Amino acid sequence: MTRDRGFESVATEWAELVRGDGDAAFAWNAPAFLELVPDPGEITLDLGCGEGRLARELVRRGHRVVGVDASETLVQLAAEADPESEYRVADAADLPLADAPVDLVVAFMTLMDIADAVAAIAESARVLRPGGRFCAALLHPVATAGELGSDG
Repeated sequence: MTRDRGFESVATEWAELVRGDGDAAFAWNAPAFLELVPDPGEITLDLGCGEGRLARELVRRGHRVVGVDASETLVQLAAEADPESEYRVADAADLPLADAPVDLVVAFMTLMDIADAVAAIAESARVLRPGGRFCAALLHPVATAGELGSDG
């Protein structure tokens, strides 16, 4: 398995940013996203959990969360902030879960940062129970297509 190391090189700085007031995308998008999330079931998988801020909100809403991320540092920070949940270092395209134990997979603003998003979605389908749900949110292209007003 080759994991996309993703945010590992900036994990500490990223956690400081998002745990402070620096994550406007989360503040803008999380409330609407959470309205789409179904009621808790047996297991909710947070795909690309980062430092765990969405997972902690899901736990507050009654979900039993398993979080996965390629960054060892972010997984450690998530586990420290939420010792009741389970966090694992893993490639989203090669999940360390059996077939079909999960009721819900959430991918909140993570798929665009996963090297093989198609494989990650296929793996999510593999671990979902029949009738399970996949809820995803992506950044708007204006946030990822370059600077507004640039010529390039």
